[in-house]
Amino acid sequence: MIKTPINIHFVGLKWTENKNDSLWLANTIKQLVEQLEASQRLRLVAFCGDNHSVNIASHKLLTGQEVKSYKNYDQATIAALNLKRSIPMLNCACHSLDLAMGDFVTQYNIKEKLQLVCEVFSIRFSYCPTRWFTLYTNLREVCTQDKEDKYDMNINMRITKLVSDAIGELERNGCTQEQAQNIMTWLKADLKEIKNQYTGKTVTKAKAMIKLIEKRELKHFENHYEIAHYSRLIQHDTQCTQEELKKSCDQMKDLFDIHTNWKRIWDYKQENIPESTKNEPLNIQYAAVCAQTAYMFNVLKALVVGEAEIERTFSILRRQLDYTRSKLYTATLENILYVRIHDNMDYETQFEEYVKQRDNKEDETE
Repeated sequence: MIKTPINIHFVGLKWTENKNDSLWLANTIKQLVEQLEASQRLRLVAFCGDNHSVNIASHKLLTGQEVKSYKNYDQATIAALNLKRSIPMLNCACHSLDLAMGDFVTQYNIKEKLQLVCEVFSIRFSYCPTRWFTLYTNLREVCTQDKEDKYDMNINMRITKLVSDAIGELERNGCTQEQAQNIMTWLKADLKEIKNQYTGKTVTKAKAMIKLIEKRELKHFENHYEIAHYSRLIQHDTQCTQEELKKSCDQMKDLFDIHTNWKRIWDYKQENIPESTKNEPLNIQYAAVCAQTAYMFNVLKALVVGEAEIERTFSILRRQLDYTRSKLYTATLENILYVRIHDNMDYETQFEEYVKQRDNKEDETE
């Protein structure tokens, strides 16, 4: 899947028997990037994936960083994978927050307790660590039955509901890095409110959840927060110092290899501009001030905070590829997925575009 400033697009499927091969994944991504950048006039500006070690290793191979497991491998093959430019890895915020909740489950043995309560009350145990909302929904079902609350299920449900709600906001299409940082701030504030309102085990668990979230933030949200900080600073009404603006522009250059002139941005922020201009998109505001900043704004619009759209693609794939369709060709399955994923597409416009391209090809042939 590829995210552009306008929409998310399904590109195709790649099958592999060994999904834990970062070398294969890096090579596949490099071929796709070269193909798209050559034919579609696109430029890859960032990767977004879950926190699996294979994804992290693949990103390092593509950006020329050392991977210990390939230290003694053929270095010419490794060097050929390098895209030779700075491309940041944006860890999926939804997965990162779900990992914090998984740590919480492990720390307090919630899975075992929940399974026991489900057996006592003949409730289906539906919690799955890789499915984001199953813990809260299973706890909610249990709490309607477990009236004495022997296993602290109500406390667990109260905390996991807040985290699940935050994941739901993060996975929303169009969520920006700035919004993601606000969501995480609100989540921690809500958990602190629980800590202040209650006593005993509730306070202990709320504190633990906050620490686990902050740990994941330090590990996985650094790039997201740097981008969010830059997005705020280039707003005309945002107050900042020259040093702060310069540092943020330098960070964006390190992340995306795009140089934005902080002095021009600073001068523009000091001008008195009419309200009508302030309401215009930043790429239009900065078009006459700094072309690279206007371009950077388009880059920010193309970024995602999570890969929820990819997860939905897997769900659609499972629904389409059942046992009655087990012998579908890859190309056929790709076409079915394309229709299902882009079900809100303006087909008349697409058809007109197809006809136009076909006519152009015929003219070239003649």
